[in-house]
Amino acid sequence: MHSNRQRCTVVLALLLVMALVTPNASFALLSGLADPVAAKAANNCQKQIGKAGEKFMKNKQKKLNKCLSAISKCIQTKELAKQADCVGKAALKCDKDLAKIFSKDEVKIEADIVKKCGIPGKIGVTELLDPDGLDFMSLDDFCAKDIGVTLNGVDDIAECIRRDKECTVERLFRIQYPRALELLDNAGVAGGILANLTCLMGSAGTNDGFGDTDPKGAGKAVEGCSKEAKKAGAKFVSAKVKSMEKCLGEVFKCVQTKQGDQGCIDKATGKCAKEFGAGGKIEKAEAKLRSSILKKCGPEKATFSDLTSAMGLNLADLTTVCDGLGVSSLTDVNDYIECMVLQHCALVDDVVAHQFPRITELLGEVGLAPTPTPTPTPTVTPTVTTTVTPTVTATATMTATVVPTPTATPTLVPGICGDGSLNTGEACDPNDPSMPQCPNAGNGLQDCNVDCTCSCPSMVIFEADPNDPATVLDTGFSGFAHGSKIVGEGTVAVSLTGGSSGTAGLRDPDCGVMTIGGPLNNPLAGAGQMDAFRCSIDSSITCSLDSDCPATETCEIYFGSRLPLSAGGVSACVTNRFTAAIVGTANIETGASANTVSIESEVVVGPSVEKPCDNCIGDLLVNDGSRDGTCDTGTRAGLACDVGGVSPFPAFNGSPFGSPNDICTGAGAPIACCSGTGTGSCLNGTSLDCPQSPAGANTGVLPINLSNSTGTESLTVQATGPTCTAFGFGAATCICDTCATAAAEPCNKDADCPGAIAGSCGGPRCTSGGSFGAACTLPGSIFDPLCHAHCTGPGTPEACCTGAGTGIACSPCSNPGEPTKPNPCLSGMCTAGVCTDVSNGYCGPTESFRGCFVDSDCPFPGDTCTFLDQPCFDDNGVVGGTIEATGAPDVPINDNSSPTLASTFCVAPVAAAAINTATGLPGAGRVTLKGLAEGF
Repeated sequence: MHSNRQRCTVVLALLLVMALVTPNASFALLSGLADPVAAKAANNCQKQIGKAGEKFMKNKQKKLNKCLSAISKCIQTKELAKQADCVGKAALKCDKDLAKIFSKDEVKIEADIVKKCGIPGKIGVTELLDPDGLDFMSLDDFCAKDIGVTLNGVDDIAECIRRDKECTVERLFRIQYPRALELLDNAGVAGGILANLTCLMGSAGTNDGFGDTDPKGAGKAVEGCSKEAKKAGAKFVSAKVKSMEKCLGEVFKCVQTKQGDQGCIDKATGKCAKEFGAGGKIEKAEAKLRSSILKKCGPEKATFSDLTSAMGLNLADLTTVCDGLGVSSLTDVNDYIECMVLQHCALVDDVVAHQFPRITELLGEVGLAPTPTPTPTPTVTPTVTTTVTPTVTATATMTATVVPTPTATPTLVPGICGDGSLNTGEACDPNDPSMPQCPNAGNGLQDCNVDCTCSCPSMVIFEADPNDPATVLDTGFSGFAHGSKIVGEGTVAVSLTGGSSGTAGLRDPDCGVMTIGGPLNNPLAGAGQMDAFRCSIDSSITCSLDSDCPATETCEIYFGSRLPLSAGGVSACVTNRFTAAIVGTANIETGASANTVSIESEVVVGPSVEKPCDNCIGDLLVNDGSRDGTCDTGTRAGLACDVGGVSPFPAFNGSPFGSPNDICTGAGAPIACCSGTGTGSCLNGTSLDCPQSPAGANTGVLPINLSNSTGTESLTVQATGPTCTAFGFGAATCICDTCATAAAEPCNKDADCPGAIAGSCGGPRCTSGGSFGAACTLPGSIFDPLCHAHCTGPGTPEACCTGAGTGIACSPCSNPGEPTKPNPCLSGMCTAGVCTDVSNGYCGPTESFRGCFVDSDCPFPGDTCTFLDQPCFDDNGVVGGTIEATGAPDVPINDNSSPTLASTFCVAPVAAAAINTATGLPGAGRVTLKGLAEGF
């Protein structure tokens, strides 16, 4: 049976009336945090959780609605002959739009929460878990059992909130559109996307609609109803979430920032009345939901039999679900509406309660209590989705700009879109075989839209060219690691949204400045581009979710293949992973771009100068998804692999006898064709399928703070920068060092360090013991009083350090890494990027990474030993001195561009002293990347 009663607010409304009649009723005022700074921060955190969560839910519903409507429209209103093409295009658009949820929206909600809910000195995990704070400890069981997240820190809380909200959105579609999972699956939406929609429930189907039989009758009616159900449902959810957050937020603000103020509570009670009371916003939103769906799904628009049909909305599949919600039968559209109202109310109540763990006591503070609503069954536990944990501040990585250049336009004639002619006001015509669909679109992948317009690119991929002279990596102050080469095939994909065109997403005729987001997995992952989603430890395992990896690992987004580096007689293998969302802008007309991205670089000492990384030997094609090669050494030695990247240095690829591609012309040539067959060709390189070994050689994970653009990027010696620590350079100010903290973050100035404490950048710290990471004042001494504060007993502190005292042993006060100086020049002055008073021998022209004294030190055929002035950074340790990297935009043609991206940054030291000494770490870094950007 059904009823048109308002079901979301009736109990709350009755309680609210009682509260308003006696506004000063003796409810005990709740406790907030004792520290006013922490209390204020807790209120800001709670507010941010609501703001970020509401935006995330709204964006996800919008993307799913748009995707499902496009597919539904194809099968309900298109003739059978046109359905396959229509559905195919809709599925491709779904892939692009829905991928943004997992690559951008998920990252943003967590980052936004962490930003406001983990501020050192103001609020931390203690306040988040405290019953007088946000009381997330009360949700520990829910997050662990239902969500799969143990609450150990602010990152865990943000992840639990995010997963709960995304699961709630998916569960809404069980009633809004029962065929959601069926249509996404049958339309061919990417399996990786479906695997992430873990809470989207529904029955299997055939993807049939009324388009075959009655597209203008039943098909049009069903499509109109489904569209309104999704639209009205989303609006109601948004309205109720906002109302609940507004009420609860006002009460929480009183509890934390105006403790004991009954006037604040009375004022909050009045505001809650506007949301929950009779005639309030929730009641109005519910009434609007009912009327909107009845208007489009009622008998005057669609027959209920068409709606219950498997070819319609398949409402018949909801019988058991609705019965569990208290609607015992589905006999007409009012029963369906009642079922939707009850399910939506229950889900909203649950998800808001999980972002306000103190909801019961907060509502009680204003005379309310949560409305008991049935809980939809069955409950689905969301599985772990790929996450990116923000580490450092921005990092610049590959993005480029792509822009259309107008082409000649044929003579226009009057007509309508789709008539087979290019008419006035049209950019294209899908039925005009004489012209390209969208003449200025990249790669022919942007089809003519149904209104005869052309889209702006929604994705751009960038791949740097390691062989281009403009692609150079300089690291550290020693100069030995300047001029390093990257590996190829490091494709990075990002999304493009917005733009300054007249209609969002359309050329009018230009796209202007668009917003960059990502990273996305490469569109041709395993088909010519790297599959960048891999497990955190065993990177040979590809993944979409954390659950695809072993229990102790997470699914991460990798930045290219392993990077082999060698300098100063020491080698290292570097693995880069993204740690936060890529954020930036690209001008689609000029080719200019600017981005921020965070990566972490895992550094492992290489076995030899000419072999920094374990290699994949004997593969046929790079990143083709087929593991035709073999890992030569390491933890997967002898196991199959697919080459992921190729270095310009043949030795770094495991190809000491020839070019990176060893072409075999006969048995035993040139190196037994890698496998001994003597036919075809073989490819050697580095690969994520060959995890680096041994594990004991891992020297740490470096956070890299980059920012890049197609302009000039610079790093300047600051007045509050670190004093150089190398002997004889105490009067100079170095451009980079580390913070006097346990984390030893790379820094250019004091403001880069936690708390921005004067002297923190480059200051010494205790290196072990109970005071590990604490700033100290006697560098080089084991008797610094701050480092032996934990020692007690007679004879302390000195005796404690030698064992006579009690407590935790003392530790040295020192700076990590190599003692810093501006450059390796004897005079201390770098001129035009070189030391004119220091020279070193380098092999060339091929193995320029190898040092030498005589020609016989250069084993590669044709290489000789040449002495060159030592490279250096030319800031010279003088305040105001700069290091610059120069990029260059490239005006795109047909959405293809060849920009140069530039970055400058600081690099922390690693645990291996040999690498720090050879490279000069901590120190500055600089990179320019010239490559190809393609818009899709």
